[in-house]
Amino acid sequence: MIEDQKSNENRDPALRPSILPPALGNILRPVAVLGVRGVLEIAALTKTALQLAREEMEDIVAEAHFERLRKKMDDEIESNSTRSEQTTCGE
Repeated sequence: MIEDQKSNENRDPALRPSILPPALGNILRPVAVLGVRGVLEIAALTKTALQLAREEMEDIVAEAHFERLRKKMDDEIESNSTRSEQTTCGE
């Protein structure tokens, strides 16, 4: 008898007799399913929030890059117009 129990313990866990009574298993299974669904929903919401945050950061970086480029171009235009004014005044 003891050897039969030991051989059952070494088998696949799915083949072992359940340690929970069926009534308790019927209660716990839906609770576990709801728990897993909740975790999956939280994971999906977190993924969405992170995607939105990433897009916002990309927008901020793109705007900063554009502003830097615009300022550089404005500075070049200003320096070119200053040079042309000096050339015109010097004639």
